[in-house]
Amino acid sequence: MAKYIMAIKGKGQELNSVIWHTHAHSMSEAKDYFVRLKNLPEKSFDELFIVAEVKEATDTREVRKGGNKDE
Repeated sequence: MAKYIMAIKGKGQELNSVIWHTHAHSMSEAKDYFVRLKNLPEKSFDELFIVAEVKEATDTREVRKGGNKDE
């Protein structure tokens, strides 16, 4: 399982405050969890938040757009 974060969108791919994290098998599973957590339509969620995978080995964040695509 990988660690994913939900953050408030910044400019471009910049992350603002990380407000939640979870462990999931895929990006789409993590995003679905966050969408349900915020109780928002997916389109509204995408306008406000971004989901990113945290690479534990290097402690860097790889930002992926908040779509339901596993990359």
